[in-house]
Amino acid sequence: MGDLDDARNLVRRARMLLSGAKGTKLLESLDLRNSLTEQLSASEARKVIDDLTVTVVAADVTAAASRAMEKADRGEESNLTDFELASLEAIVQLTGRPAMRYIDGRVELPPNGVGENDNWRNFVALANAKINAASASVGKVSGANADGTPSYGIGTAWRLGTDLVVTNRHVAEPLVRDSTLDPSRWKLDPEKPALVDFNATDHATTVTRFGVAELMYCAEEKAIDFAILRLDPKDKALPPALELDFDASSVGREVPVGGVPTFRGEEVYVVGHPYREVPSAASLQVFGNADASKRCSPGVVTAIARTYELEHDCSTLGGNSGSCVLTVSEHKVVGVHYRGIDLDVDTGRGSANSATALSRLGDHRAASILKEGRML
Repeated sequence: MGDLDDARNLVRRARMLLSGAKGTKLLESLDLRNSLTEQLSASEARKVIDDLTVTVVAADVTAAASRAMEKADRGEESNLTDFELASLEAIVQLTGRPAMRYIDGRVELPPNGVGENDNWRNFVALANAKINAASASVGKVSGANADGTPSYGIGTAWRLGTDLVVTNRHVAEPLVRDSTLDPSRWKLDPEKPALVDFNATDHATTVTRFGVAELMYCAEEKAIDFAILRLDPKDKALPPALELDFDASSVGREVPVGGVPTFRGEEVYVVGHPYREVPSAASLQVFGNADASKRCSPGVVTAIARTYELEHDCSTLGGNSGSCVLTVSEHKVVGVHYRGIDLDVDTGRGSANSATALSRLGDHRAASILKEGRML
């Protein structure tokens, strides 16, 4: 998709999220600037802002987003500057698809009073105990130093059963001895030790970190980016296994709209460890310092795509690979996130993300392992 198409779809998404009771005047409102200021103040983004105050940055972002919408109204999407596009994306994400940090394993509330965030604030306020419980079973996959501390981040994994965790095949790949072999023959390289850290959150007071002992399984099909690692508990208790949901109706269903079958997706959230070494203006506003610390990103299933996939619009970055996609209603895993894709042309909902849908695995061996919670 071209840059102009991306800009047009971003504008379309902004109009949709900023419509409603407050209308497009939200861009000029004090509530929005306060929410931006609140998010910047609460994040480590201030380290990147140098001498500018968060208040000034928030004002600049809202002003740039307003200019972008005005240009779009005149049909001038091709003239949008990089900062206007980044600011508009920041507003869209802030008002509809926040990425919430954790303080010592406890999820924070998203900014209030703007767009769809009121819905997510209610969700987090009412379900924070269940969100925190599920999130405790999600960890950051990273390389390991000689002293057992994390080195470079790779992705995300989550607890299955016994001593196993689920992640993506492409997260496991950097750890194997010879990735040119068929994935069924991959073995971990002893020279590349790795670990999974379940409490990689801000201001963590405890360490819940386990070494990766073995690569147990990789799906061979490129369409199923799925792998299972075995951890070495060393007599320490692992976090509980997450509950799984293989029911197709849990992610959405076809409903008649004007006599036409239309997919209506369910609300979900992704728990993972987003990382971006060089932040953009948009990633800075949504994620702050995307340092691979744990984040909770709510959204909606937007489509069931191709053979094994579902698409969702939760905010993700590199490092989210392997994240679990959980239902808002039951906090059960319905998918394994593995990549982001271009803006959705049909809905204008912005960046779509692909996940392996558990309900689409059928009788695949991966489904059997997941259902049993152990290697077969």
